[in-house]
Amino acid sequence: MKIKEIEVKNFRLLHDVSISLEQDVTVIVGKNNSGKSSLIDLMQRLFSEKKVSFSIEDFSAHSYSSFLEAFESYAEGADESDVRKILPIIEVRLTFSYGLDENLGALSDLIMDLEPECTEALAIMHYQLKEGALSSLFAELEKKDLPAKLHDRVPFFYEASFYAVDPNNASNRKEINRSVLEKICSGSFINAQRGLDDVTEKERIVLGKMLENMFFAAKSSAVSQQAEIASELESAVGDIQEKIKVDFNEKLNKLIPALSILGYPGFNDPRIMTDTTLNVRQLLTNHTKLFYEGSDGLNFPESYSGLGMRNIILILLKLVEFYRIYQSLEVRPPTQIVFIEEPEAHLHPQIQEVFIRKINEVAAVLCEDTNEKWPVQFVVSTHSSHIANAAMLSSIRYFLVRKNELDKQIAEIRDLRKGLAQFDETTCSFLQKFITLSPCDLFFADKVIFVEGIAERLMVPVFIQLLEKNNFLDKPLSTQYLSIVEIGGAHAHRFFELINFLELPTLIITDIDSVKKGANGQNRKCVVSNGESTSNYSLRKWFGDESLKLPYLLKASNEERTRGNVRIAYQTPEEGSSACGRTFEESFMLANKEHFNFTGLTDNELESELSRKADNIKKSDFALEKALSEIDWNTPNYIKEGLKWLSEIDNLNAMTADGGTV
Repeated sequence: MKIKEIEVKNFRLLHDVSISLEQDVTVIVGKNNSGKSSLIDLMQRLFSEKKVSFSIEDFSAHSYSSFLEAFESYAEGADESDVRKILPIIEVRLTFSYGLDENLGALSDLIMDLEPECTEALAIMHYQLKEGALSSLFAELEKKDLPAKLHDRVPFFYEASFYAVDPNNASNRKEINRSVLEKICSGSFINAQRGLDDVTEKERIVLGKMLENMFFAAKSSAVSQQAEIASELESAVGDIQEKIKVDFNEKLNKLIPALSILGYPGFNDPRIMTDTTLNVRQLLTNHTKLFYEGSDGLNFPESYSGLGMRNIILILLKLVEFYRIYQSLEVRPPTQIVFIEEPEAHLHPQIQEVFIRKINEVAAVLCEDTNEKWPVQFVVSTHSSHIANAAMLSSIRYFLVRKNELDKQIAEIRDLRKGLAQFDETTCSFLQKFITLSPCDLFFADKVIFVEGIAERLMVPVFIQLLEKNNFLDKPLSTQYLSIVEIGGAHAHRFFELINFLELPTLIITDIDSVKKGANGQNRKCVVSNGESTSNYSLRKWFGDESLKLPYLLKASNEERTRGNVRIAYQTPEEGSSACGRTFEESFMLANKEHFNFTGLTDNELESELSRKADNIKKSDFALEKALSEIDWNTPNYIKEGLKWLSEIDNLNAMTADGGTV
């Protein structure tokens, strides 16, 4: 049995979202403040042993208007049942999937349907107003006092209720105890703040507490080997205890002042004696430190190791702890979900990649001594492009923030498993290989620029800096998280579906690649003024024309070069001239003619000279030399217009009203 889907309503940015979970590892990615931590916080409250409680600030911004509407309706004397329908509810829906051949004993309280082929069960939590508490919630309130007063009243007058619901018939439901959910699934969490940079007493407590939990789990474990180890630990401490009673306490009593001077003990007063006791719990929590084996018998304390190594050790020990505790339960839930927040802290990029690839193997290794499967699902939240790129694309859930019709920011989740199902197989294979093999931080960027090669990748940041210096860009791109990805002209079209799916504001900078038919009927490259069509497949794909004519390309409007939140940019003539470069290098030289000693007088002569010069340069050396120069280069017109468009598009409302896509 597994958790198939989590749905959330009215919690912070998670106004109305749904996230499906993989059978093994689900990777949550997205920019800061996009709702990832909110999801983990919500699940931690749901699976905590504490009472589920929220404040008014935990409700989504969209919900505040509903509180106001409910208050106004109440003040006007509306029926209580009608007012309650307006009041917002924080809702969590957990959909469980199971096999027909599984033991469904733990699920019996949750299964509501009568369909023999149904393999899903649904549990819902509602954080809602208590029965009969409406008048108390709004008593003696005025409209202006509403937010401040509800801060104290919501936690007091709201409560969490749990329901089992027929997944095929929402009206078929029954209220259940929270314990039903606990019997079905347990949740464990490794939070982002792990205190690894604190080299004080807290380090020992963190490690000791984990060891203590593992000890008690082993002590009550049904696995004989684990229980035997716990028993041996207790015996070892018991031997030390006997030694203390005989020797240590005798010496300790001699340190106690002679109270008889003060008339104590008297005839009826008991004599004071010392008795020092030890137990495994105290030893593990308060007196156990982690050391690293050194040389020549010298061991090094934990703080002498790097933060990255301490982080990975802590994560692995926590996983062992979770497994041991799960294993020790008398009645084990049929599934367990483990949330790991930002495992990349202090880790070298290669270790990050290995971690996400091997986490399932870690779970398998833990089961080797028992031959019992650990039915665990991992949910990993990350800001690391290394983890995101090393994971399977289908396991990624991308969080983005949009503005709704009330101009409130809300999170939306893009499920790449569902998205990839809509792409063709060749595109899916290409994207997985490219993202795995190439440095790429698409999932964390505000905006993206795809470029053909190294020359554009080196020079585009220079152009941005120069355009901002000259106040050409009204909204600076340098203050936004901009990802520049080198993909080559033959592959840009492979990303069309992905960037549409992720709704990433994207500028594609490519080459016009003019060609004309030679004597043998084959296309050959030529200067733009002599060109008939383009060999650039991405341009042909963009305009939907395999025989795309060059004159059409040169006259295409800005609207034709834009699809929703994506714009394509290719060479056009510079102002005051009909000459046009065929490639980036040609366009760069054309925009900066005064630095390249051109002799051609006509535009056709200039294009021919551009082509000869471009054929005799090494692109990487050319771009690096220009990027490092102190010259204020002119930006080619097509790139300048593209960057201006990208700087102005709002990434919160990137899609056009007609929802245009490439």
